[in-house]
Amino acid sequence: MQDGTGPLTVQEFKKMGKVEFKSLLHKIYGSNQLFGGSKFYQSLPALGIDGTRPSDLRAKIYGLERIVNGKSVLDIGCNCGFLDMTIANTAKEITGLEYSKSLSDIAKITATYLGLKNIHFKQGDFVEYQTEKKFDVIFYFAVHGWINLSAKEGVQKIKNL
Repeated sequence: MQDGTGPLTVQEFKKMGKVEFKSLLHKIYGSNQLFGGSKFYQSLPALGIDGTRPSDLRAKIYGLERIVNGKSVLDIGCNCGFLDMTIANTAKEITGLEYSKSLSDIAKITATYLGLKNIHFKQGDFVEYQTEKKFDVIFYFAVHGWINLSAKEGVQKIKNL
């Protein structure tokens, strides 16, 4: 992971206090112009990070903790993974797939910082994503416009997963 001052080791960012870690996340996210610069798209209550879409409220409205309880989850277009981290305590395991490297980096270091062992983030294109793993629940929240697949192709790919 690169924050503009050089690579940080896992040990270095795990030693950071909450305020310093949040500042690092904002610095990385600020370079991501795709989702509005410095304002996070998702929130992360565990770190006091506000976002355009409050993760805890979305999880409650959608009933996500009930839906993912004890299940393996794939989140396509997971952004910073903050929604996944908000519900990680009820899921068996979560895999987040994100096209943007900076968003994927934020997700990876934040999950490590929070000590979440059942959540993994991958940077990649859903169109090219391949795995033998089958998932119980798949999130495909508001990503259809970003993915270069027809609705039918997208649904078929999800069905196969």
